[in-house]
Amino acid sequence: MLCPVCRSLGGLGLDMLGVSSDFYRNIKGENGVDKKKMILCGKCHAVFGSDIAFMNLAADAESQAVVNQDYYVRSAEIDNIDGKVDDIYAIISSFDRFFRKSETFIELGCGLGLLSRAAARRFSHAIGLDLEVLTARGVGAFPGNSEFIQHNEFVSTRLPQTSIDALVAWHVLEHLPDPHAVIGPFLDKIAKDGIFFGQIPLLKSEHVITAHHVFYRVETLIALLNPYGLEPVYFEKDESNGFLSFCFRKY
Repeated sequence: MLCPVCRSLGGLGLDMLGVSSDFYRNIKGENGVDKKKMILCGKCHAVFGSDIAFMNLAADAESQAVVNQDYYVRSAEIDNIDGKVDDIYAIISSFDRFFRKSETFIELGCGLGLLSRAAARRFSHAIGLDLEVLTARGVGAFPGNSEFIQHNEFVSTRLPQTSIDALVAWHVLEHLPDPHAVIGPFLDKIAKDGIFFGQIPLLKSEHVITAHHVFYRVETLIALLNPYGLEPVYFEKDESNGFLSFCFRKY
């Protein structure tokens, strides 16, 4: 099957490489739980579920939207949203040295919208996108220079006229069975000297869940983003939690 990241053909079952059999995606279906083997791309080292080649992408998007709303609704009781935004502004601050332009910030998969609210303090215009945005809008007030828009609506109506200075995907890439289809149109609209940054989970048994389709390494991210004219400027691994932060710049 084709790798969803580099499009190369073939791959190896992780069990063939002596990797723990814990690395299966447990997919709940009508007949119970079906274990889907994870596959390693021999070229870019992406690890992905063997089921994604046959996945109904529209149905998966609907499922992800429900999961997104249910998860964030459960965690949406925020007594002090300004305080939460203050806390999450640390993410913006940690990448501040990479920002060369400060007009348009776009967040893919904004969830509660806290990061987009924080970015509005640093950018002229901050836009949070997700499969559903009622949650992001409903958890509290947001600055006048920020907005939350349903992903497909933005892609069809506004993305063609948009120039992006900073694009962020914070724990989003792993949810995309076809990453090029989702983020490719946004990467094309990043302005010269603009950046794409974010964080992803590394392959660990606790991270292999139904909603996570693809796992990346440094070389996998490079293979994904180089075709769009993006080059890496920063990587940092959080070994204790198994996360990888990254930043790429368009030259």
